[in-house]
This record gives sequence, structure tokens and C-alpha cells, in this order.
Amino acid sequence: MYNKFMKKIQKAIIIVIVSLFSSLCMASQSEDLKKLKDLYEKNLLTEDQYNEAIQKVISNSEEIIKLNDLFKKNILTEKQFNEAKEKVLQKIINNEVNTVTNNQKLELNSLDGSYTLVAEWIFIHSSISDIRKGEKIKFDLEIINNEVKSLIMRNYKTDLEEEEIKFSKYKLTKKEKNGNVNFKLSTSVWIKGENGNFSSKWNWQIIDKEFNGTFLLQTQEGKRLLRAKIIKTIKK
Repeated sequence: MYNKFMKKIQKAIIIVIVSLFSSLCMASQSEDLKKLKDLYEKNLLTEDQYNEAIQKVISNSEEIIKLNDLFKKNILTEKQFNEAKEKVLQKIINNEVNTVTNNQKLELNSLDGSYTLVAEWIFIHSSISDIRKGEKIKFDLEIINNEVKSLIMRNYKTDLEEEEIKFSKYKLTKKEKNGNVNFKLSTSVWIKGENGNFSSKWNWQIIDKEFNGTFLLQTQEGKRLLRAKIIKTIKK
């Protein structure tokens, strides 16, 4: 009885180790293929060099070994072989996409922290004259228990807090669709010297621990005043 139990345990451990090794190999292949694609797109590799390198990367793939065997036996034509090889290649690359998506899901539980978001103005209403398109701005963002506790706007060059704009009444939501997780943040905005009601809307995704998205400042009626794109994330 004891020996049978130990054999089951050993078998389970072997399956876990093999699965983990397989996942690591696929991730490594994906990374190598990504590097090759980047070099090829930058014209640093010829098409022949690119194809030869790809062949080396995926040569140990079980599917490629089977395809090579069928091709050598003239069971597959060259066209069929190339088409099947392309599918295997795409399968390996897709593994990297799935890894990114899974990492993004894990980051939902670790969103808490203090961040500095660097953004670039991409839209400025004609009524605003003291801000230029392309200029950068900073935002200090603090999240605790998946709730925004503070949001402060800072001058990009001086790092001083912008006293003319204040954020309040934060509402952070998240939505998952087709494997993608989107965050939305809405706030009230106070602007010095202005009597109207203003709000801000943030839309972003967390990819590789970077905030990717936009910030919009608008009037209560929905008139767009400022829009910025987040270009860098600094976690404190």
C-alpha cells in the first residue's frame, strides 16, 4: 500500500516538473522569436538569415520534429510543410501573448502602491493658452486596497505640485473582457478661478507593470478641455 502511494506521488511530481519545464521552454522560444522578429524588421537580418535562425529556435519542438520526418518521407509537400511550420511558429508566439494576459490578471491583486505617472498632452482646447501639445506632466497616484486615496498633478520640470488643479471623489472600477483587463478612474476636478464643475476620466491597462492609457479633463457637459497619454510609470 505504501509503495503504491509513493509511486503515485512520484508520478505526480514528475508530471509537474515536465509541465513546468515545457512552459519555460515555450517562454524562452517566444522571447527568442520576438528578438529575431525585431532584428528582421530593423533590416539587421536578411530573410535567409531570419528563416535559418527561426529554424534553429523551433528545431527542438515536438511538432517540428514530426513535420520534418513527414517531409523527408515525401508525405508532405514543401508547401504543406511550410504552412504547417508557420502554424507551429504562430502557436509558440501566441504562448507569449497568453503569458502577458495571465500576468496582467495577476497584477489585479497587486495594484496597491504609490506611482508617478508621466504623461504627454495630446489634445488641448483652443481656449487654453498656457499648455502646449507634446509637453509632459506628472501625476502622483496612491492606491490602497484597490481604492484611489490620492491623485496629485505635478510640474514635469520642477516637480512642484500644481496648485491650480485638484482631484477628489475618486471612483476606480475594473472590467475584464476577452482576456483583457481595463481600469477606469473618474474624479471631480477643482480648477482655480473657474466656477464650473469639472471631471477627469482615466482609462488604462496594466501591462508589464506599466500603466497604459489616457487621461481626459472635461466640463460637466462633456466638453473636452485636456487629454494626455501616459508614457511612463514609476513605482515608488
